[in-house]
Amino acid sequence: MHFNDPFTQDDIGRSNNIQETAHMLADSAFEGVRAAHTFQKFYLEPLLQGLINQNPREQALMGLHYRIVTYLMSLRKLNGPIHFQAIAASARSLFELGLDIALFSHDTTNDSLDRLHAFTRVERYRVAKKTVDFFSNYSLPKNWVISPQQSVCADPQEEAQVKALSLRYWQREPPKNWPKHWSRFQDIRSRAHHVDRLHNVQFPNWWQKRYILTYYMLSWHVHSGLTGVTNLRQETFEGFAFEAFQLSTDVVLESYKILGRELRLSTAMPEWDDRLSFLGRVIGLALVDKCLQALGDPMRFRYLEEHEQDD
Repeated sequence: MHFNDPFTQDDIGRSNNIQETAHMLADSAFEGVRAAHTFQKFYLEPLLQGLINQNPREQALMGLHYRIVTYLMSLRKLNGPIHFQAIAASARSLFELGLDIALFSHDTTNDSLDRLHAFTRVERYRVAKKTVDFFSNYSLPKNWVISPQQSVCADPQEEAQVKALSLRYWQREPPKNWPKHWSRFQDIRSRAHHVDRLHNVQFPNWWQKRYILTYYMLSWHVHSGLTGVTNLRQETFEGFAFEAFQLSTDVVLESYKILGRELRLSTAMPEWDDRLSFLGRVIGLALVDKCLQALGDPMRFRYLEEHEQDD
């Protein structure tokens, strides 16, 4: 990657004379996703592969990070309006995972780590029990196997420990009342409020604002029904793609910053802060380039190396 800005102030002034289209905005925002993925693959991944002897906290952070990365790998393949539902699903999940990693990083105690592991155990037991309870009244289809779930639910010690974990961390007693999230905050807006209160001084209420402005719209395209599509023009979906790509890029870059602080990655990459700053400007730079091309200028924003072009 070339981490440089090819435009002068005069270029930016000229680009301001062009009215951006929904298509230009969507393509520019997609470039942010592409750049974030390229940075992960060619710059961040080699650093992470060199980490050894990770402690449990670092292992949990890496697990959350790679969940974000796998969504990013899918999203960078979805650059057309026809993909709007898959784009929505990826962006919505990235928002939730971004909140997870932000919540986790702000807790310097072992509470979040313990909760994360406890919720994994409780949730797996919950689903196993629902499966076993259902098929206690219905015949099991041929070739279906639920013996692992039956084994878990038949263990009285496991049941007791799951109930104890639920009471300890969430003050909820199964099977009538199960926790819905590993943290203390069982709804997404509460998580967003908590993270904003602790961290986002430079951008007040950033997570809550994105929740209000974008999350509902993303949910329309993930859930059933026609709320997100009825009587909307083609341009609306490109505008939606812009919002989803912008949100996804912002969340991914915030997760990179958190990972960098937690794992002290700037020690191995002295240009860490400058490179993340550049990644945060990619969408704007791509839009300037598209506006200048509309004025007849050649394409100038070429930030990828030759071996990264087809990535």
